[in-house]
Amino acid sequence: MSQIEIVPSSPDISNLGIEDSRWLFENFQSIKEKLEAAILFPGTAVIGPTGQGTIASGDVTDLLVPDGNYLTLDEVAGAPGFELVFTFSNVKHFAGGTIIGHYEGSAAHNVYLKLYNPVTLVYDVIQQFFSSTEDEVVNFRVPSDVYISSAEEVIFTFLHPTSGVGTHNLFLDYFGLEQY
Repeated sequence: MSQIEIVPSSPDISNLGIEDSRWLFENFQSIKEKLEAAILFPGTAVIGPTGQGTIASGDVTDLLVPDGNYLTLDEVAGAPGFELVFTFSNVKHFAGGTIIGHYEGSAAHNVYLKLYNPVTLVYDVIQQFFSSTEDEVVNFRVPSDVYISSAEEVIFTFLHPTSGVGTHNLFLDYFGLEQY
């Protein structure tokens, strides 16, 4: 299994020879397409089966690029405070993913990112979010393809399990899965 690592800084390619440069130029489009195909984005984002929470602004298209355009979810009174479900389709294999965003609430409130296991029929906790006014970059790894359903779907939920407060919000700027 090959793994692609994307490094945020620009590498020094000044010492590449003419053959290396020619190969890179000739294969750039193919490399670009492979990198783009390596990231999956959610096809849908809906309020979960509890009916709790309100999408105040944005949609799944706001999760494609980390640019400060958020999908914003408002908490509501009652338990759970919110439940937002994301479905990724056409997933063959995935190793994990990245989320950029934050939860603005109180220190007493917890928000969990859960991943549905179609074998056990339960959601497993992947990450816990605490109150913050700053975006967090959360990289998570998934040890197995057991989370991919027979319909090639992967389902995540952001869950605030306790009673909510109307002034608390979840802000999501990016959500992508890494295929391999």
